[in-house]
Amino acid sequence: MATSTPRGQWIHALSALPRRIVFDSARRLTLDAQVQPQALAQAGLAMLRVREGALGEVFNLGEIPLATAQVEVVDDDGRKSRGAAQVMDASAEYAQALAILDAIMAGNLRGAHEVVELIESGLALRRAEASQREAMLARTRVDFSLLSPATGRADDDE
Repeated sequence: MATSTPRGQWIHALSALPRRIVFDSARRLTLDAQVQPQALAQAGLAMLRVREGALGEVFNLGEIPLATAQVEVVDDDGRKSRGAAQVMDASAEYAQALAILDAIMAGNLRGAHEVVELIESGLALRRAEASQREAMLARTRVDFSLLSPATGRADDDE
């Protein structure tokens, strides 16, 4: 089963779900499959670098937690698929669970329909978060025209 969501957004959507759902789904969907790490799952800190706009100089903004994993899932029919995840988190196991779901989805392995549902649920949660942020931002808008000293309205010249 396919999704219209680009693969680059799968991990973003899946990471919006409660961790327990991600771990349980990855474990359950690979009961009859082999999970072979393609690289050692790692967790640590990454330096967040930012390029300054005016002069183009790079500076370090700070450290963020980063976990990465790359896996190959081989189902009981012998079909193989690779998946990977890179997530701002301190758990390599969490990154590996996300990578497993990515591999199942990418290879359309058994359980891919369930991963599609998880991705859609995660996207719905992300949309709700964005809507909530927009509502909070709207409440903090200031009408500076009310600050005009004499007339109570903004000068058209400014």
